[in-house]
Amino acid sequence: MIRFSMLMLGLLVLGSAFAPTLPADETVVASATGRINHAGFRNRSHCTGFVVTGGHVVTAAHCMPGWDREQVHFLRGYDRGDLVQHVSAPRAAWRTVHGRDIAILCNAVPDAPAFALGDGPVAPGDRLLVPGYAIPREHMLQHHECQAWKVEDGGAIRVACPVRPGTSGAPVLQPVAEGFRVVGVMSSSSRTAARADGLDAAMLAPCAAP
Repeated sequence: MIRFSMLMLGLLVLGSAFAPTLPADETVVASATGRINHAGFRNRSHCTGFVVTGGHVVTAAHCMPGWDREQVHFLRGYDRGDLVQHVSAPRAAWRTVHGRDIAILCNAVPDAPAFALGDGPVAPGDRLLVPGYAIPREHMLQHHECQAWKVEDGGAIRVACPVRPGTSGAPVLQPVAEGFRVVGVMSSSSRTAARADGLDAAMLAPCAAP
């Protein structure tokens, strides 16, 4: 009983770090995040995607199908069959960031709620939120509350909690006074930790080109 009480206290302390910002920004998190779907000849798969300022949709590059003409679907605000918006584009329309597991569909949803980019570095110990469509509850958006434990020279962010399949491409969000800022894109996970690629404004600069 003592051990259980201490565990519950620990969970309450962890949750309190998000309490001031999560309720106020919950609508943005839910409406700026969505499922990425594609169905190939031999497989069906899904990931998570999200909208950033400018109306660009971002996900993990490894979530893209291998055929340029295959359609990739972004279901914004997806929840148990309901969704706010459906955007479909061929694989060829997505830009891949060189050296990063990041793919971007430029100017796809200009009027949608969006995450702003983080304007400061992530440090070990920073609290992070990762919303994604993880299996086995892949039809519902789930929130992973984690800590950054290592930031690599190449921009990768190591997160001190595992995430399940389906969370690839999810935004890695840093809580700030006015809500959340996106600092990375979830890429992979082990049994004990996860890895994200850092996202910055320079990666979105090609979207402004005519």
